[in-house]
Amino acid sequence: MEKEIFLDICCFFVGKDKNYVTQILNGCGFYADIGIKRLIELSLVRVCYKNKLEMHNLLRDMGREIIREQSPKKPEERTRLWSYDEVLDVLINETGTRSIEGLALNMSRNNSSSLSVDMFKKMKMLRLLQLVKVQLTGDYNYLSTNLRWLSWHEFPLENMPMNFNLEKIVAIDLKWSNLVKVWKKSQLLEELKCINLSHSHYLTETPNFSNIPHLEKLILKDCPRLSIIHPSIGDLKCILLLNLKDCKSLKHLPRSVYKLKSLKTFVIGGCSKIDKLEEDIGQMESLTTLDATQTAIAQVPSSLVRLKSIKHLSICGYEGSPRDVFPSLVLSWMPPTHRSKSLSRAFQILTLIRGISHPLVSRRYEIANETPRTSQVVCQNTPALLEFHEQVHKERLETLMNSLIVQVGWFNKTMDTLLESISKGWNTVGFEPSLLVDNYPEWLVFANEGSSVSFKVPKVVGCRLKGIVLCIIYSSLQDNMAPIHSVGIMISNFTKDTMDLYKREVAKTSANEEWQNMVSNLEPGNEVEVEIKLDHKYIVVKKTITYLLYAEEADNLITSE
Repeated sequence: MEKEIFLDICCFFVGKDKNYVTQILNGCGFYADIGIKRLIELSLVRVCYKNKLEMHNLLRDMGREIIREQSPKKPEERTRLWSYDEVLDVLINETGTRSIEGLALNMSRNNSSSLSVDMFKKMKMLRLLQLVKVQLTGDYNYLSTNLRWLSWHEFPLENMPMNFNLEKIVAIDLKWSNLVKVWKKSQLLEELKCINLSHSHYLTETPNFSNIPHLEKLILKDCPRLSIIHPSIGDLKCILLLNLKDCKSLKHLPRSVYKLKSLKTFVIGGCSKIDKLEEDIGQMESLTTLDATQTAIAQVPSSLVRLKSIKHLSICGYEGSPRDVFPSLVLSWMPPTHRSKSLSRAFQILTLIRGISHPLVSRRYEIANETPRTSQVVCQNTPALLEFHEQVHKERLETLMNSLIVQVGWFNKTMDTLLESISKGWNTVGFEPSLLVDNYPEWLVFANEGSSVSFKVPKVVGCRLKGIVLCIIYSSLQDNMAPIHSVGIMISNFTKDTMDLYKREVAKTSANEEWQNMVSNLEPGNEVEVEIKLDHKYIVVKKTITYLLYAEEADNLITSE
């Protein structure tokens, strides 16, 4: 089964989202969760930026050669076909067989006449079909009823044929299609998990969702003529993602959309005619991300502020976590002359509703002339994943130096203890190396001059890596110290052959899942390099210090792998 998964990825899924591929292959009867994990462990497949599956070209070619050797001279006897010439030869000569399970054909470079659906009638076991700019005529009933994945970019018809049997389909990808209406009549598709109709510029309405009970992802990005969302959308009990980005003709959302209690990501950014979110949005109890940028929405419903699940939102020109956005929204609603008087009251209200501690209130910025002092904000027992603390020090020689602390992971007592230790270090010895002290088993320290630090992740028996603190010491090439607005962090894991880039604004706290992955991706024995990039050409990073924080589970010893 792992071999079958590997061969499917080689031919059809390199560069595709890991979760998307897992969903499709699970629908094919494979245990893809376990199988893909095993392939990653064997270094046959890797997960790269934005959760995409990648593999070395030599491994991909090796997998394709395995398939070619199934029948070197008769491609129709192979399980998968992807070569343009071989696919076209099999179709034109109608030599397809039951052996074919997957087929890919891209006709972008060929302006020839359309093909007949009859050419597919012998491919009864076809489960993966990937087409680009292909014109098919004839009875769609000849297409395999075993299809699990249909990817047909630039689908040529205005409606899906009613005799196109998709009862086992798991994912439909019809980007850049000519669809006006998906189906003339509602279709029973009990296995369907994902529909992607993005960039379908003629689509005017969504399908009826009554008979698609297990749909998890609906992606309708850049459908400029879409104006009707079928009210049956409220029947989707399993929906996780609804993306309506840049649907510029959409004026109203059906009231039923707010019944989607399972929805996690809701995107209406670029829907410039949508001017209102109902108070019913408070029913979306699982909502973690809301993107409502470039809409006509001027007022946020109070029920949104009360949602405990929300982690990131973009609305009314503000973007970030609730602790950043909601106070700013409250201030924007107040007349300028009353803002200073109402500021304290506004944050009191938000604190009661959500327990928010906003940087405008809690963050302090201090400059010490003779005795260095530290300004820090510590969130105790808060599952925020990224927090910046800026410390400014002026040494006796009038050289202005700053430090920036980036916290990644769960804020707990260990994090608090470390930050307190750093603070005492600044107060006593300034920027001296004596600050860099391991406090085993709570944290381990790696430091280097300049903007990068390399280390091998140690194995701490009985402990688990829970968080990271980066301490960045920098100075200015100018007479004054320019403010740092954002910091870029590149994490290179040479053992796993992965490279991830993170960029965050200093004034914001982010709960991005990428930061969770960053901590979980660091395993004992991994060779890692952390590189820092600050957003000012006159700023020089003098030293980079990395603290690895551990949660002690039992008596332990440090060993090397």
